[in-house]
Amino acid sequence: WSVSRFQGKVYDNIREGFYRGVKADGSIMVTRNGVFVDSMLDGQGSVTYSMADKNIREDGIYAFGNLCGKGARKIVMKPDSNGISESSVYEGDFLTGNFNGHGHYVTDLSGISPHNWTFTRCGVKVKNINDPSITIEMDGSFEEGKLIEGNVTVSTGYRMEGKFVSGELHEGKETVVYHDGTRAEYTVSGGVRSGDCRIEYADGSVYEGPYKNMK
Repeated sequence: WSVSRFQGKVYDNIREGFYRGVKADGSIMVTRNGVFVDSMLDGQGSVTYSMADKNIREDGIYAFGNLCGKGARKIVMKPDSNGISESSVYEGDFLTGNFNGHGHYVTDLSGISPHNWTFTRCGVKVKNINDPSITIEMDGSFEEGKLIEGNVTVSTGYRMEGKFVSGELHEGKETVVYHDGTRAEYTVSGGVRSGDCRIEYADGSVYEGPYKNMK
């Protein structure tokens, strides 16, 4: 950091107040508020980052300068090269700055062009997105920033619930609402659709039975 300033109270190696810093190239500005031990946040605090492509705000319990315990992180992304804007919020447990434990994550994306997009958030792939704007919501158990068990709900009507491996639903239930209005509920085992399913077709007909016999 080319400029780093502290304002507050000092007790030996403990400081209470806020730091403001600017990187040498001016690309990042940061403000840290709280109690500092050896210049690292420790206990209740907050951090804000201002960057060229995004703004970040964190609040919660810190240890050795990282969120570690209950906290929240909000990220507002500026439009990327595809014109997509995004704003996300995570509230829950952290460990060394990563989502870890139980948490709730919501992200809103807009400016999406028709392209069958796949968005990977918290390690989970959300596929075949053509809507101009969507909301993705996740609730469950996180490990090192990734959702490992819980539910994923998309504003398009798509939903997954269960255990996730390598970005895919491995064991659980999947609900899909197709563009013609057809609604399908699948059982997923070993990462593939199997077992019984229920399909409500746009014409009003319904299929209930083994997925392998579905037409």
